[in-house]
Amino acid sequence: MSYKFLSYKITKTSAVCPGAVRPVFEQTRHVTEGWAQNEWSITVPNHLGTHMDAPNHHYDGGIKIADLPMDRYVYEKPYIIDIPKGFNELITAEELKPYAEQIKQCDLLMLRTGHSRYHDTDEEIYGAKGPGVGSDAAEYLNKNFPNMRGIIMDFISLATYTDPDDGNKAHKWLLGEWSGHYSTIIEDATLEGLDNDTLVRVFSLPIRYGEVDSCQVSVLAEIRD
Repeated sequence: MSYKFLSYKITKTSAVCPGAVRPVFEQTRHVTEGWAQNEWSITVPNHLGTHMDAPNHHYDGGIKIADLPMDRYVYEKPYIIDIPKGFNELITAEELKPYAEQIKQCDLLMLRTGHSRYHDTDEEIYGAKGPGVGSDAAEYLNKNFPNMRGIIMDFISLATYTDPDDGNKAHKWLLGEWSGHYSTIIEDATLEGLDNDTLVRVFSLPIRYGEVDSCQVSVLAEIRD
């Protein structure tokens, strides 16, 4: 087996959503100044970079990131769907329906649009012109696939910035505000180079902050050699 990070490294120049606060890294102790160790202060908005939205992200009664059950951190049956999309285009329910049998079997739906090619080359396009998952698609997934426990995508947000109202509805459907079932949402990941024939499992491990709705996750794919 081999392993591959699907989460991006967080840096001072990481791609961000329009208007988002950038991370700040400040070294507070230096061994070169006589301290026994180096230390840093890190300030990062919890929805920057590759991160997982837990249900509490969109409604107060939802579970927070540190309290999720273990099966929302380890996905045994991931499945990749390629749906190429242009700027600000939405993935629709009709585009998912041909894959219904495969989605029934999976616990992590992986949506690959090709938009990640802009991550390292054009921050404005990657951050402001990403595709999204339409609310009709989110409703379809929530209502029809009880085995699905998570969704991950190769663009910066489930919502496009040209239609935030539809994006809010999509979040609410997937995070379970209107049903008894929810899927976690992993945004801003790279899915390049993965193949359903060799993909075994996906791990998505957060820092277990006790107070917050959601946070960054280290996403790791296990791949059969």
